[in-house]
Amino acid sequence: MQLLYASPSFGFGHTLRIALEGEGIHAFCSDADNAVAGLGGPMAGLQTRVYVATDDYARAVDVLERMLSEDVADAEAERVPPEAATQQQVPMWGVIVVVAVAIAAVGAILEH
Repeated sequence: MQLLYASPSFGFGHTLRIALEGEGIHAFCSDADNAVAGLGGPMAGLQTRVYVATDDYARAVDVLERMLSEDVADAEAERVPPEAATQQQVPMWGVIVVVAVAIAAVGAILEH
């Protein structure tokens, strides 16, 4: 077995393993238990290491590169603001003033 990738993301490590197995490449995750990941030392941090057979290493690198390029494409697509985010939003201080005036008005009405 040869180390393919060490990911600080527990989820990405397992997603990579599943993608590799979907391509017919046997993969193994070490430190797969989130409760014991990173017990080697606090400087190492939490890491999920993905290992593959040496024979499948070149194919596994291709799968990893595709996954990483898809992550970059997804991140670039997320940079485009959705239509709702481009609309004018009411400032929070305006909402607080309107609510305070409404509470004072209701209090004055109920007092009489």
